[in-house]
Amino acid sequence: MGKILIIGGTGYTGANVAAEAVARGHQVASYARSAPKSPVDGVSYTQGAAEDAVRLVPGRDAVVAALSPRGDLVGRLLGLYQDIAAAADADGARLIVIGGFSSLRPAPGEPRFAEGDVPEQFRSEAREMDAIREWLTTAAPGSLDWTLISPAAGYGA
Repeated sequence: MGKILIIGGTGYTGANVAAEAVARGHQVASYARSAPKSPVDGVSYTQGAAEDAVRLVPGRDAVVAALSPRGDLVGRLLGLYQDIAAAADADGARLIVIGGFSSLRPAPGEPRFAEGDVPEQFRSEAREMDAIREWLTTAAPGSLDWTLISPAAGYGA
């Protein structure tokens, strides 16, 4: 049984990851700014500001980062994820980042969606999430055990 922290654990993806992890026998802690609409039995819920999540990383086997650069996180998510990554790396925890379709390519050799014509209402978020992918692939510590998951554009609630 692994100890998993899900940052953004009450959102669409985070809540689904929490439910699946509990069903597989893991010890799951959720950290989010809001209480869950439908709490999952077996998940420990804590609420607070996103930047305070890093204090919960020690002692975890895996950290799932499922935040979006919306609201007060616009322009701040990369720095926040860098802090979470540093804490995960220092503690030997795997970091799993839930990205967005923006980091995908429509075909091999094509530009990533974030590099192309993203609709205006999604452009800022797409580029910020792709900056996280770029940092992970080019500048994250070599010792960081990380995975980036990019759900398709039509994925969601």
